[in-house]
Amino acid sequence: MHKVVSFLAILVCCLFCSCNRPKSYVIGVSQCSNDGWRQKVNREIKIGRYQYENVEIHITSADNNSKRQIAQIDSLVDLKVDLLVVAPNDIETVAPAVERAFRSGIPVVLYDRRIDSPHFTAYIGSDNTEVGKTMADFVASKLNNKGTILEITGKQSSSPAIERHRGFMQAMQHHSDMKVITRDGQWEPKLA
Repeated sequence: MHKVVSFLAILVCCLFCSCNRPKSYVIGVSQCSNDGWRQKVNREIKIGRYQYENVEIHITSADNNSKRQIAQIDSLVDLKVDLLVVAPNDIETVAPAVERAFRSGIPVVLYDRRIDSPHFTAYIGSDNTEVGKTMADFVASKLNNKGTILEITGKQSSSPAIERHRGFMQAMQHHSDMKVITRDGQWEPKLA
């Protein structure tokens, strides 16, 4: 009987001690690609994680393949991550997977790129339309509002390329003596 009482006393102590342990969190990161920019972001996420013993990070890269990113997002949801950070490969194809994650109760932060859906928790990134306008005004001023501009965009199904081009063309409407030729560079230096 003494052993049982001792065991129960130890068990109760362990339960009370475990109440003070911080909850552990799992963060899933779904990157659209594995270029230099994404590698830098991944390093910074890993560095930030070192401040917290109770945080685990799972980083995936779709290597510019939307179907792969959908499968990776679904697998992170199956892992029951506590937070999902997504840099979507494109605005349409990846949206249903992001929506499924959001509807399952996982907070979803879109990073650097958007989707064609309101079903996410937050967006962290720049105002790409304004970036496009600023570039158009800068180029026009350097060319004294005359000439032809070759605009090489990123992948046309990605939100930064769409929004920057939109802003660029909106600003170019004020520079009527200039012509714009646009080519899709797909975010690939060799193609561009």
